Amino acid sequence: MEQGSYLLIEPGMAVHGSDGSHLGSVSELVADTGADIFRGIVVQHGLLIHKHGYISAENLVSVVGNDITTSISKEQFDQLPAQPAPAAVTSDNLT
Repeated sequence: MEQGSYLLIEPGMAVHGSDGSHLGSVSELVADTGADIFRGIVVQHGLLIHKHGYISAENLVSVVGNDITTSISKEQFDQLPAQPAPAAVTSDNLT
């Protein structure tokens, strides 16, 4: 992703895997906006029971319109932690 393009990311945007699958929607942007450091996004998924998965900035490929494409598959996403490692958390909650 281009530098600064993370500023286009908003809660509710659709997140898609590299295999074309729908992974969920953005629930939180993880960034240190004061230092302009983007760490990743927390994706909410699941219909009745909401779960979360953290996708690091390095795994985001593009932001086009209301869609975000990642470099990970649905299978890989299902194995991700719900939040970034505690040492890396500086979060601006946008919900």
